[in-house]
Amino acid sequence: MVADDTEEVCFFRGCKNEVLPAAVQLSLACHQIHEEMHVLPYSKLPIMVYSFTTFYAWLCKRTQAQRNAITRIDMRSLVMLDGLQDHHVFKLVELPPVEFDHWPKLPNLVHVHVYHAPYDRLGNIDPRDPENQVLWHYRAQIAAKVIARDPRALTDNEELEITGEWEDVGDEMERANHAHIVAKYGYVWDDVGRRWVLCLPAPGKM
Repeated sequence: MVADDTEEVCFFRGCKNEVLPAAVQLSLACHQIHEEMHVLPYSKLPIMVYSFTTFYAWLCKRTQAQRNAITRIDMRSLVMLDGLQDHHVFKLVELPPVEFDHWPKLPNLVHVHVYHAPYDRLGNIDPRDPENQVLWHYRAQIAAKVIARDPRALTDNEELEITGEWEDVGDEMERANHAHIVAKYGYVWDDVGRRWVLCLPAPGKM
C-alpha cells in the first residue's frame, strides 16, 4: 500500500513498528471509501425478498442512510393454480398483514416487483403460454398487489408502483420443491371441492 503523501511502501504484517507515520493519510482514504460503500450497494444492487418477516428484521439493522438509498425491492411468491380455468375470476386469499410495533421507513421506495412461481400438481398450466398472455399478464398484476401488501407499510409514497410477472413452470425437480413448500405450510388438495384447503397442523407436524 502506498500512502497519499509519500512514495514509500508500507507493509502490514501485524507488527506495529512497520506502520509508517505517512500511512495515516491512507486510513482517511479508507474511511472515505467506507462512507461511499455504506450506501452504494443499496442503491445499485437488487434486493430480493423471500420472507417479509426476515426482511423486516434485516431492514431494522440498516442505517437510515442505507434505507434512504433503496428505491426498489423484488419479491418472490409461489402461486397455486390447480383447477383454474380461463373463464374463472382470479382471486388470491388475502392473509392478515404482518404487524410490527415499528415500521422502518423507505422514503424513496418507488417500485415493488413480484416474481410469481406458478404451481399446479400436474404441471398443465403455463402462465407464460404465448397464446394467452394478455389474461395472464393481468392476473400477474392482481397477484402482485395482494402479495406486495406489506411493503406498502414501508413508505408514504401513494404512487408506489407494484408490478408482477410469471416465472417459468420449471422442471420436475423444481416442481417437487414447490410441492414440498405447499405441504410444509399445510395446504392439501381437495378432490371433491377441487380447491386447496389449509390443514393445520401441517401434515408431519402433529
